[in-house]
Amino acid sequence: MASAVMAATPLRQNSIVLLQPMFMMEQRVEVKALSDYINALKASAARFAADLEDKVPRHGFIVFATRPDKSVKVWLDFNPALSAEEGLALIAQLESVPPCSVRDGTVVAAINVSLWSTGAAPAMSMPAPQEWLDSLKGQDSVEVTQLVDSIWLPKGGT
Repeated sequence: MASAVMAATPLRQNSIVLLQPMFMMEQRVEVKALSDYINALKASAARFAADLEDKVPRHGFIVFATRPDKSVKVWLDFNPALSAEEGLALIAQLESVPPCSVRDGTVVAAINVSLWSTGAAPAMSMPAPQEWLDSLKGQDSVEVTQLVDSIWLPKGGT
């Protein structure tokens, strides 16, 4: 009996999570452009993961937002978390990837990934970066665009 052995790879995409309603995404971004941007983010994250000294299996999300002014914000939600230094370095690297064109507002999505993992990804529902959780304290629910726009101020601060 033959058994397949899956080798650990620096990064494996498990899924894409659109964090806004489809009608909103379709109004704000072209599908092909968003797909190309997601692929560029994955390639950049894979290069980063390949260079990690610790090859600890991690699962989680790369959450990103982009706006018509080409600004980008990235949050990470990994278990176990990267070190603070590694997390900041990965965010800086991902935020330097040229974003897709966006019109009329913020686009927010997430890439569910596994780093250095050989097994199936655990079931994960939605990303919950710590900054988002901190911002939500005391609130029942907030639409993701409102949440992101409340913690990531546009260029110029308004």
